[in-house]
Formats: sequence, C-alpha cells, structure tokens
Amino acid sequence: MSENLNNKKITLNAVIFYLAFLGVLIFSFIIIFTGQKSKASKNFSSKSIVVMDIQGVMSYKTCLPLVKAVRKYSTNPNIRGMILRINSPGGTVGGVQELYRELLNFKKHNKVIVATMGDMAASGGYYLAMTADFVYANKGSMVGSVGVIINTLNYHTLAKKLGIQRVIIKAGEFKDMLNAFRPVNQKEIALLQNIVNDTYNDFFNVVKKSRTKAKLEDLKKYCDGRIFTGNFAFKNKLVDGLGGYYDAINKIKELAKIPGRPKIIEHKKSPSLNLLKLLNSSAKGKTFEEKLKYLFSNGEFNSPLYYLYIGR
Repeated sequence: MSENLNNKKITLNAVIFYLAFLGVLIFSFIIIFTGQKSKASKNFSSKSIVVMDIQGVMSYKTCLPLVKAVRKYSTNPNIRGMILRINSPGGTVGGVQELYRELLNFKKHNKVIVATMGDMAASGGYYLAMTADFVYANKGSMVGSVGVIINTLNYHTLAKKLGIQRVIIKAGEFKDMLNAFRPVNQKEIALLQNIVNDTYNDFFNVVKKSRTKAKLEDLKKYCDGRIFTGNFAFKNKLVDGLGGYYDAINKIKELAKIPGRPKIIEHKKSPSLNLLKLLNSSAKGKTFEEKLKYLFSNGEFNSPLYYLYIGR
C-alpha cells in the first residue's frame, strides 16, 4: 500500500515538474518574442526613412548585400522611403542591374526614393539614381557617363618578341574570345560590340524612362558616354534639382507625406572596393599589368562588362 502511495507521489511530482518546465519555456518564448518586437518598434517608427550609401566601384559581391537589405526594408510597413547617397563611378553590369530592380521593387510597396549625388554619380551610379522619384546633384558633381565598356589588354606583340606562346585547346570558335596572346580577331570584336550595344540600349531606356522632362534629342546627344557637371545635368533635366542630403530629407518628407520630423535610419555601410588595396594584396602577379589583368579576370570584377567611368 505504502509502495503504491510512493509511486503516486513520484508520478505527481514528475507531472508538476514537467508542467512547471513547460510554463517556464512558454514564458521565455513570450519574453523573447515581445522583446524582439519591442526592439524592432524602437528601431523603426511609422515615420522612418532609410539612408543607404552607394559608394566606390560596385561589383556583384558588393551589390548583393544591398539587394538583400532593400528587400527587407521593402516589407517593413514603418519605412516610408529611402535616400540613396551616391558617390560612385559605377561598376559591373550584373550587380548594378540587380540592385536597380530591387530598388524599383521597393517603390512598389508604396515607398519613395530620393537620390543625392556626391563627388560622382557616373555610369552605374547614375543608372541607380534613375530609380529615384527625385534626383539631387551638387553643382560640381560629376554626372552621366551613360555607356558601356569592355576593357582588355593584348600582349601579342610583346609575347612574340619574348618568344612566349599560349596554347589553347578549345571546342567552339569563340571560346577563347579576346585571347591576349594572339592578334585581335575582328569577328570577336563585332560579336562583343553587339553585346555592348545591347547593354547600352538597356541603359539608355532606363534613363529615358526616368528623365521624362528631358527632350529625346537631348538624351540621344548627351547619353554618349560623356561626363558632365551637376549644374549642366540640371539645366538639361538630367537631374531634378541642385542640392544635397538635407534637401533630400525635406523632399522625401514632402513626397511621402511625413508629418513632423522623420526618424532617420542609417543603413550599416559595407566596405567599398579599394582598387589600389586590391592591386597591392589580392591580385597575383609581379607587374602592375599582371595584377590588373588578374583583378579584372579573377577578382571581384570577373565580368568583362561595365557601367563604369574609368577616366580618372
């Protein structure tokens, strides 16, 4: 009899223990959940504006974290808009295009974008500015460079003098396009020119879609790869206004209909690409030319196609 009572006591104690453990577990989940919710509400008020910096030379590697961040901001109902602070000569075509599409998707969630241009918003930097509902430039900002470039080196003459021959075994006529150790093949040049032209047409149409106040003949005239000042761009309706960061805040308040003072959320910066640092460290090869070729074929810039101003 006493043994049965002891067994019942043990069973009852076990049940009490498990119920208590379950209660603590549920309570912990509630605390964690409400704590995260509270933290999120502190970070984002209903009048939040995200400020995102687009700096330096862009590659797919540097654009992808921004793409993911923009997607998260798109679905946050407390974020009313975004300021793009652009200080970039552009970058690889694929990276720029993917970030461009994600910024357009951001606007589909009833949000607005205002862009500001620093020292430079050229080529791919200008391409991204075309997502904005309003674009500011400083008078002396370097703007434009609407064009596409494939840049390569040819060592054929030098290799011939040194008695160096590169052996290529291939299947497919164009598999070793732009082989630097043989003469330039005009069929390859024609093929690559078609690729460049097709990519340029995409860029031009992006500008045309955004710059609705500009004359078509002016767009055709100025979208030829040239660089120009922010003042020139404003006069020819290639940007919407002359101004900077604080002008952008006032404009986004107006466009997003934000009463009072908005909460500014600075997006955490990812390190921009430093070409000199990459040439000194990650790029293999003894000479500058060898390092440059390695960088643009094996490094972060492994695409040969660029929305990039390289005139500095």
